[in-house]
Amino acid sequence: MRVSPRTILTTLAVLVTIACTAPSAIAQSDSELRQENQQLRDEVARLQQELAAAQDRIAALEREIAQLRAARTAPGGSTTPPVVEERVSIDESVANASPRALLNAIKASYEEAVADMEMGDSAASRERVAYLQAVERWSSAAEREFRTSVEWMVRVLEVREASRNTIVLRLQAIDPQYGTTLGSPFTATISRSRAQSLEENGRNATYSIRGTVVPAINVDSDLTSPEPFQEEAFIGPFAEYTITVDITTMLQRDVQEVVDAGGTVDR
Repeated sequence: MRVSPRTILTTLAVLVTIACTAPSAIAQSDSELRQENQQLRDEVARLQQELAAAQDRIAALEREIAQLRAARTAPGGSTTPPVVEERVSIDESVANASPRALLNAIKASYEEAVADMEMGDSAASRERVAYLQAVERWSSAAEREFRTSVEWMVRVLEVREASRNTIVLRLQAIDPQYGTTLGSPFTATISRSRAQSLEENGRNATYSIRGTVVPAINVDSDLTSPEPFQEEAFIGPFAEYTITVDITTMLQRDVQEVVDAGGTVDR
């Protein structure tokens, strides 16, 4: 069979087109693979950060469980657990001494604000309405009252970039002499220009921070008891809180354990 020149030219044109487009398709495929690989690496990095934070929480819970198991049965068959002494060198009767001191002060302020008031049996009752109004008035005043400067010793649990100029931290306050945990972890922010010590020493070091603590009190008419795993945030019926610290100074500092002296508080 004789093939016409036009057919040959058409076939050659198709082959040339395929040859030209194939490298472009391969290059596009490589680009997509690189993009997917980068997305996977970013996701792995995020999951590793979340895993590290979860491991810190699990370790803290395991320590508490071990203490409870050890104290479950006292010598002689008594079921009364022994008192576990907690060494603290700071005066936590001062509200801004630590996160838990601040929480205790806020709780005391709340109880004083609603003292002798009845919650009421239903959401529509006059007692419930009056109680909620008192809590709302108190929350606004308490946020102003307990916004104060702090100087705390901390461990770094998590580091995230909020923006090009701001870093968000998850921190755990500790006693500066004994390393005792002082309340629940909290969130803090610091400008990148003030985070040089953190960048040099990393998250495994301990730090002294100075800044302003900003309490945020949430009033919720449905919150009559603590939410699961949120007991530390519960102030009282219809009120819970979180704190954020705006850090102005963050310097690496080691825990300095000393022999008990007159200036330390040994609990």
